[in-house]
Amino acid sequence: MALESLRQTWRNFYDSLAKRARKLPPVLLGGAEKESGAATQVQRAGCPLADLPRRHQVTARHRLLPARYRAAFDLAPVAADTPWALVREEKLQQFNDAVARWQRQLPALVAVVGPDGCGRTSFLNSVEAQLPAETPVYRLDLTTGIRDETALAKLFAPLYDLDPDATWAEVLAQLTRPRDQIILLDNVEALLLRTSGAYRVFRTLLAAMLTSQARTLWVMTFGAQAWRRADHAYQAGLYFSSLISLDYFTQEEFHTVLRSRITHAGMELKFPETAASSDSEPDAADHTPPEEAERETAVTAYLDKLHELSGGNLPAALLHWHCSTHIDPGTKTIEVSEMAGVDFGALKALAAPHHFTLAEMLAHGGLTVTEHQTLFRLSETESRVILYHLHAHRVVEKHEIDEEIIYYVDPALYTPIANALITAHVLY
Repeated sequence: MALESLRQTWRNFYDSLAKRARKLPPVLLGGAEKESGAATQVQRAGCPLADLPRRHQVTARHRLLPARYRAAFDLAPVAADTPWALVREEKLQQFNDAVARWQRQLPALVAVVGPDGCGRTSFLNSVEAQLPAETPVYRLDLTTGIRDETALAKLFAPLYDLDPDATWAEVLAQLTRPRDQIILLDNVEALLLRTSGAYRVFRTLLAAMLTSQARTLWVMTFGAQAWRRADHAYQAGLYFSSLISLDYFTQEEFHTVLRSRITHAGMELKFPETAASSDSEPDAADHTPPEEAERETAVTAYLDKLHELSGGNLPAALLHWHCSTHIDPGTKTIEVSEMAGVDFGALKALAAPHHFTLAEMLAHGGLTVTEHQTLFRLSETESRVILYHLHAHRVVEKHEIDEEIIYYVDPALYTPIANALITAHVLY
């Protein structure tokens, strides 16, 4: 009876929030607004959110294409030695300053923070490639939630060739040994589960970091929402001496990255034609052949539009790219058509439980059915209904790790979903 009463209280609470929340206006990427009398109407264009292809569908579509093209337009993070990897000089200098501080045995805990899709993992790849060769470097890419100290010990044990059943005390003895080492942790949101016992995990690791920071350089990546959660719950901002904030690509950075990928694609690209201004006079000093000049104009116009639609979010840009290209493997030609954009208006139809589920996904990096069930005090069936609905409508993606299904927000959709949650007063 007590459990059922708690569930009903949860439902009533979120239903009341839903009634108070403002209605979410349609978010249209690539659409246009026009005035009609006193009201503003949004002309919808492009495909609905539910019709967007998923990552595995994009991969399957391109399996017959040349390897160079598949590599150039892959949705995965970029390795440091990739020709189209963007070098963020200012951010790398900030990191090098933190390394120099650590080498002087000064506190230097480093947090790399940014919204999903901004390139945190790619930046960590570039950081790892330039670390001192003489210093042991350990890297952990967190993929599942760490729910207790036992799981935390199991995560770190392989770094020091410890038994898989080693205790946290044994791991801590290795972490605090008087030797120089660098530890990189990607996707730290997996340590921030708001479940019984899991709350202590990040605090336990934070204590180990503070104890060992004189000889150990700790570098962690956080999603933007995960960092806000860590700072609010654990006052993380007090302990990290270096905060490297990443954001989506500027228009100049965006052009640099996409042009490099196009160059290395290994296929002929045909872009939409852009009409030149009839009033413009040719530059006498410009000896570029007319065909090449027209192609350059088309490429520039297309990339400008792509940046406008994606906001500089590269996964979103690549998703638009894959949706707007027609590929002919026989002629090795890629025809790039006009982009109509994506209509995210369906997000406003989601109920409050869906909004709060998405907020927790952004803070945790992803949720299993069990984690969702525990967080919201729901039955397994109730949790499955919410997660299945979000997945069926392309709002979230899922993947399987260690026989667990993890539901997560596609980085390409981070901005429209975050904006929807802010409008609904779920995120601030």
